[in-house]
Amino acid sequence: MAVGLAGVVVAALGALPAAAQGFQPPDGCTGFLTVQSRTCQVANYWTCEGDLPGDTWRVTIGPNGPTFVSRVNNEAEWVESFTLFPVRRNTLMSSADPMSMSELLGTGVDTYDFLIRRGDVTEHVTGFDRVVGGPVTIDGEELLPTAYAAKAVGTDGEVIWEREGNEFISNRHRVFFSGSGTTTRNGETVPYDFRPVEFIYPGEPGFFPNRPKYDCDSLSAGLDAPGILPAAFAPVPEVRDE
Repeated sequence: MAVGLAGVVVAALGALPAAAQGFQPPDGCTGFLTVQSRTCQVANYWTCEGDLPGDTWRVTIGPNGPTFVSRVNNEAEWVESFTLFPVRRNTLMSSADPMSMSELLGTGVDTYDFLIRRGDVTEHVTGFDRVVGGPVTIDGEELLPTAYAAKAVGTDGEVIWEREGNEFISNRHRVFFSGSGTTTRNGETVPYDFRPVEFIYPGEPGFFPNRPKYDCDSLSAGLDAPGILPAAFAPVPEVRDE
């Protein structure tokens, strides 16, 4: 039986205490990768029995605990997610032009056009990904660098957010890893940098932790509440698992 989002969120919330134990995936699921990134962020990836082949789950953990849980399919197309603190479910409603990892790897360019529901808000998301160079290696992991741009428009025709920057794709795992760029909301543009630093596999030290390790000293010491981050560290709008 596939593991529902409710069970995944419960597992994510279990990572909140600053205890020595690491993060645990839900029952029936197996962790396969941890990615420690810049700006005090770590992501744990797993697969679950009963899901469609190629489905991948991820929890993103910041300095004060988990912030985001998501599932993507074998084409790296975002399917469903939960934003935490406050909990909000985000679902894919329809796709006029689905994301396609196969298209991106095969031609070097992929476009997308779909509707998502974030809580009570419907967003029309459009954008593109483009491979911009040959393979690069980060901590022994071969990745392809990409450039992208995306925007979301509300039902009233107003732009909700715009985003552009660079990312990395893994042919091995068929997922995106975040890079650096900017997000614009309400006329304010904020830079972000979540480039991967370390890739950790089962059996290696640091696999499936419940705390990030890089750049965390940059955060304000007064931010003790889960999910409370300064603007530069706040989660950027998710259009896929990255």
